[in-house]
Amino acid sequence: SLEDMCDLHSTMDGKEALQYLEDRRTTGLSLPDLVLLDMQMPGMTGFEVCGEIRKSFEQEHAQLPIIMVSSRTPAETVAIK
Repeated sequence: SLEDMCDLHSTMDGKEALQYLEDRRTTGLSLPDLVLLDMQMPGMTGFEVCGEIRKSFEQEHAQLPIIMVSSRTPAETVAIK
C-alpha cells in the first residue's frame, strides 16, 4: 500500500493544514515533499491555502510542490467521457 512507501498525513480543512506545516517547521521537522489540496475545502479554499503556503513556507523549502484537485466539474468540460 501507499502508506508502506510514504509518510501520509491528512487534514480536514485549510487552517488545519497550515497549522500542520507550521508545527513541522517550529519543531524542526522538514516540510512534506508534496501537498495535495482540494480546491473546495471548508473554511478556506485550496487557492487561499496555496497562497498562504507560498507566502509563509517558501523561504525554507525552495518550491514546495502543490497539486490542486477538484471533484466539481461540469460534465461538458470533462476530457474523458
